[in-house]
Amino acid sequence: MGLALLTGCGGTSGPSPAPPPAIQVGAATSTLKVRGETWLRVTDGQGHAVPAALSVVEAGGGTVDAAGRYAAPATPGVYHVQARATSGAACSPRSA
Repeated sequence: MGLALLTGCGGTSGPSPAPPPAIQVGAATSTLKVRGETWLRVTDGQGHAVPAALSVVEAGGGTVDAAGRYAAPATPGVYHVQARATSGAACSPRSA
């Protein structure tokens, strides 16, 4: 089973500032067994933790909690976790 990680930011109104640094999502492992678990961490380009909301893109693709623990579903497949910076972090969409 594969786990793909996606990152991005919430939208803003008004003029766009200079391109911000990207956020990245790191996982202890990107290949899991059925019903396996891994921990996710969202960081900026310098490795600092970034507060983010994590969610699984596909319905039935497992769960991810507020602490960053991803639990794979019982069905094998490739699933995607999306991260959106929630406060104080400048970021831009980037896949990892």
